Amino acid sequence: MRDVDEPDTIYTQATIDRTKDLNIVNTFDPANIKVTVNNKTNPYVSIELKNLKTGNIYIDSWLDSRLYTANQEEHPYDKMYVRANDCFYLGVHARNTRRLPYNIECIIGNEYKGYSELTDEDRRYIARRIS
Repeated sequence: MRDVDEPDTIYTQATIDRTKDLNIVNTFDPANIKVTVNNKTNPYVSIELKNLKTGNIYIDSWLDSRLYTANQEEHPYDKMYVRANDCFYLGVHARNTRRLPYNIECIIGNEYKGYSELTDEDRRYIARRIS
């Protein structure tokens, strides 16, 4: 089993093509990319999930959204910290079999902190990996 305090130095660098994400498509806003990232020891990135709802109380009661860890285990909070090179899943669950509108916002990378910068409160949001 991996310990959370272990540094993870294996990563693949992303390539950004700014010409491909300029328009709103199917109501998805284009990415807002900031390329300046400070080097951190054992970095973690925040993930925040907000179910903004549609305004219809019946439809809103039929739809839930959840964050899942890389091991596809449900995360108990709407906020999560993952390692800079890790992954997560976003689950959208409907209690009705028909097509439902939804309004969900997922904010990735609002916070970028080294493990030592995380407070005790922040550490409870770290995605646990089961090896």
